[in-house]
Amino acid sequence: MLIRSSYTIWQGTASNETYTAGGSPVTHDQLAYESTGVTLDVNYSGVETVTSNVVANTLTINNSGNTGDTISLGDSVFAASTSLAHVNYSAGDKTNITVRALGLSDLNLTDGILISGDFTVTADAINDARADTTTPLITADHLVLDGVNNAGSESSRLTTDVNELSVLNHSGEVYLVEQDTIELVELSNSTGVIDITTVTGSIASSANLQTSGALNLNAATDIILSGNNQFAATALDAGANIVLAGNNQFAGAAAFDAGLDINLAGNNQFIGVTRFDAGDSIRFNGGNQFSGATNLTALNSIVASGINTVSAPMSLNATNISLTGNNQISAALTLNGSTVTVNNRQDTHLASVTANDLTITSLGGIIGSGAIVVTNGSSTGLARFTSSTGSILLNNANNNFDVVTLQAANDASLVESNNMTIRETAVGGALNVSSNGNMRVGELTAQTMTLHSESGAIVDASSRLTASTVTLSAARGIGGGTVSHVNGNEGFGNLDTSGAINTQTATLSAINTTTGTVNISNRGDLNVRDLRNRGDIILRNSGEISLQVTQNGSTSLGAIDANYGANISSTEYTGSVVILNESEHSVRTTGFGLSEADIIAESLFVNSVTDFGEQGQPIRLRVNDQFTLIGSRGSVISIGGEPRHTTTSADLIEGDATSGLSGQQRVDIGSLANIDPAIFAEVRNYNYGDTSLRLPADQGTGSDEEEEEWDEEEAAAVEEGV
Repeated sequence: MLIRSSYTIWQGTASNETYTAGGSPVTHDQLAYESTGVTLDVNYSGVETVTSNVVANTLTINNSGNTGDTISLGDSVFAASTSLAHVNYSAGDKTNITVRALGLSDLNLTDGILISGDFTVTADAINDARADTTTPLITADHLVLDGVNNAGSESSRLTTDVNELSVLNHSGEVYLVEQDTIELVELSNSTGVIDITTVTGSIASSANLQTSGALNLNAATDIILSGNNQFAATALDAGANIVLAGNNQFAGAAAFDAGLDINLAGNNQFIGVTRFDAGDSIRFNGGNQFSGATNLTALNSIVASGINTVSAPMSLNATNISLTGNNQISAALTLNGSTVTVNNRQDTHLASVTANDLTITSLGGIIGSGAIVVTNGSSTGLARFTSSTGSILLNNANNNFDVVTLQAANDASLVESNNMTIRETAVGGALNVSSNGNMRVGELTAQTMTLHSESGAIVDASSRLTASTVTLSAARGIGGGTVSHVNGNEGFGNLDTSGAINTQTATLSAINTTTGTVNISNRGDLNVRDLRNRGDIILRNSGEISLQVTQNGSTSLGAIDANYGANISSTEYTGSVVILNESEHSVRTTGFGLSEADIIAESLFVNSVTDFGEQGQPIRLRVNDQFTLIGSRGSVISIGGEPRHTTTSADLIEGDATSGLSGQQRVDIGSLANIDPAIFAEVRNYNYGDTSLRLPADQGTGSDEEEEEWDEEEAAAVEEGV
């Protein structure tokens, strides 16, 4: 039907109403109607206006398809730039409206569009051409942008009040501001920017969304995406919670900001740089792959219970951090929290750590390249490191631990900048621990063990050091206790052996350089090397003791030195030595030369030994004041002069290296005021090897004739130089 009049009015109902604008070569516009299988086409030209009063379920508006043929749409009128007449309609008569601005043409909205159904647009751009932009531009149930490349801008967004949104076949930029909650029904075949902000509501989707362009979602409340989504560069910003329930892939940089929680339940892949920031907590329940640098920050907790694969640096900041799954973390971790727990199935690299309580469990080794600080202000912050198959290397000079435990299949090495306690440690190889302050030690086990306190002491915290070789060095003491010997006093009545460092080792070295006591209690046969202190030394042992000679350049050094670093020619040394052993065991030396003393002390107290040296290999002493020996037999050589006082219950052979090694064979039974007299048995004149020993006359049991005969034999021996 061709209508040629000034006004054309069509009344009725239709399922579908379609408008097509004229334009070269078409010479008329068309309104087409379809209802229950019946179609009617109305073609017109040469009219000023057309009014369609048809109530239609769907209105489709087509331009001519010519380039630049834009479509204008208001709340009661529409037209194309090539239209022969505008078409008027009554707002609300059209349930669903579809606009198809073909030929890369635009849609200009001259009024706010209010429809109860879907508003579908195909156009190069949607422009807000209203004079008053204070109200929503588009109000509909479902807004579909199909092939819309540009809608709004970052500074001037299209305003919507819709329940649902679909964006497909898109390039360019879409910026929307939604008044309330919005559901994302479809995102597909999109390479441009999609930026959606809600004023008061949430952003949600149960669909599988897909976009290779930038996606920015900013919700006043929650962002909840439950589908399996594929995103590129992504920014999710929620005033409340971010919830991703499905399996998601983020191929570009991703940023998550939530006022409350971030919860990811599925398996997610993060390829680019990723950031999480939560006002409360972050939780990962599935398995996640992080191949770009990742930063996670939460006010309360970060919890990951699944298997997480991390191949780029990751930083975690929260009050509580818990990565308890069978994680595959090959990149460096930065950890900052109160309570921190990390399980890893690979080597664990710690870039830096700040925590009050730290637990690192690693199948492979543990390496700390940056400072690891685990303190809680009350010296009870606990750091636990476990390497099932590797070594632990924590050697940064700025490490600071309150209490640390180490479990390693191979070696373990730790550096501490201040005071520390190390306990409950078991190492399959070498254990090396160095602190700048006091070091309290507990149960430590290793193949070999080296503990060093640069400016403090090594003290007992219920210690038990078990290794084949134990090497200790400190500046202010190794163990507690005091000797308190007074010059000229044959006893050590003020001896205090409490606070000893307990060891179970075959070879011991312990060097203290400034002040304090060296107090060691060992179980088992013991080789003593470099037991040195500028002060008192206490050694308790429950086995054989062998004093080892060591070399310092071309100089030979004896095993025990209580005057370490001081003048060896001084008439008074800085410390005394106490050796306490079990009666069935002995003390022997491996040295043969005379240049070094096995023991250097102001006074020496040896209690409960069988042999203290041997006749063919005597123990060499530099003792100024008191030498007390409680035992069965003794053989010593004094270097630099004999002690001023000697008290012994042993059969003692003495030699003086300054007088041509002529030996004195003596058994002194003095008044040992501080020694239990029950240790003495009945003693008679007897032979010791090839040497005859004689008691004082008032203690002998022979006749006068025997005594005279003894004197004659002794005089003859002296004349012959025996």
